[in-house]
Amino acid sequence: MARPKKKANTTAESVIQIAYIYRAYPTDLQEYRMENWRGALCGLYNGAIAERKETYKSLVQSVTYSDQQNMLPKRKR
Repeated sequence: MARPKKKANTTAESVIQIAYIYRAYPTDLQEYRMENWRGALCGLYNGAIAERKETYKSLVQSVTYSDQQNMLPKRKR
């Protein structure tokens, strides 16, 4: 989480609040769902990286973000 930077020896008039800190206390079910969501995103990201590497090695052609983005609806099925 973002935390405000501490400034040394500033007067009360010149202090600017940089960020707010919010704590989250998820239930067990929410925590389980967040872990599953994170795992799915990690798998998707790693798959995209692997696809880029394999395509470049085999075809010596790069795959753009737009190409991969357009393939997502087909992969969801």
